Amino acid sequence: MQTLRALVWVLLLGCGSRTAYVQAPPTEADVVIHVPCQGARCGPPPAPPPPPPQIPPPRMLAAGYDHSCALTEDGGVYCWGSNQYGQLGEVGDERTWVPGRVPGLPRMDAVWAGADQTCARAEEDGRVWCWGETGLPDDAEGPLQLVYADVRQVALGHRRGCVVDEGGRAFCWGDVRPPYGPRWRTPQRVPIDAPVEIVWNMQRGCALLQRGELRCWGLVHNYYATERAESPTFRLLGVEGAAMVAMKTENDDEVLVVDRAGRVFVSETGRSRRMQSRDPVLALRRVEGIDDPAQVQAGGSGYCARTGEGTVACWGSNLAGQLGDGTYAARTRPTYLPLTGIRGIAVGQYHVCAHDGARVWCWGENSAGQVGLERPNKIPDPYLVPW
Repeated sequence: MQTLRALVWVLLLGCGSRTAYVQAPPTEADVVIHVPCQGARCGPPPAPPPPPPQIPPPRMLAAGYDHSCALTEDGGVYCWGSNQYGQLGEVGDERTWVPGRVPGLPRMDAVWAGADQTCARAEEDGRVWCWGETGLPDDAEGPLQLVYADVRQVALGHRRGCVVDEGGRAFCWGDVRPPYGPRWRTPQRVPIDAPVEIVWNMQRGCALLQRGELRCWGLVHNYYATERAESPTFRLLGVEGAAMVAMKTENDDEVLVVDRAGRVFVSETGRSRRMQSRDPVLALRRVEGIDDPAQVQAGGSGYCARTGEGTVACWGSNLAGQLGDGTYAARTRPTYLPLTGIRGIAVGQYHVCAHDGARVWCWGENSAGQVGLERPNKIPDPYLVPW
């Protein structure tokens, strides 16, 4: 129905020549209804923010006290967690839960972490770059290149470290404890013959020798190697030669050993003895429930093992959820996690990370973002780190 807006002129009687304009009531044509835009009529929605840069697939993991690092397929090193001592490879002490690439490095092929420091090895010449609280004269806020080439393995502790080169020579620095200390401000050659691997904890170091024995220094089962004594070489009772070794990073005198038959053992506190013939013996007990271990690592108060089939089992203390079984209950026997196809693990003080060649999971203590999650909580289940 057509309607017209009309203005009616009304002459008001008794008002002289004054006139007034009176507007008629609104009709249907005068009503305007505002309806929110919906559906296709509104046009395309605003563009979402761009996704973060994709990180290349992981090849190797490393974990320190409260930081984590990954070597990626393109030779880069990415770190996250605490940066209080520059262990993330960047200036500043801000912690971050987002993996960030360490600047200034050539293409790398291995990464290691210990306490509040990190090292990586250059693919081209096998030289090592380190940063964080290294124990060297100038703790590096950024990567510092060491002089040694053709490095096979790096072992890092609290303000100390060692490298083993392809020739079987070991060089150590920092607070290495007797008989090689008390502290070296630059890397020094240590008289250990043909070490396969070196591990550290808070009080001592141990070297796995090619003949399957352990040579340790510092506090080891009530045996203290003084500056006047040689470091003891332990015979391992009931073990067919050691192939892998791990030590808890806290002040614990327990040693985990995997023999060449793939069996897992831990030393029994108080049952080792020093013989008069300078032939110390390390008594071991079998750990049941681990078959075909391909990698073993120790944290502050527990262990994790990766099997050849790509599964992961952990045991020990679990106050931070570092066993990854969804609880905070300690386990005396290995407990398997719901992960498969795992190619590498890294055990920090109270957190653990694992990767399958494409994805990274972490769990346990997350006070500094070392698990890769923003909220500073304990994470008792494997968390998929945004990659």
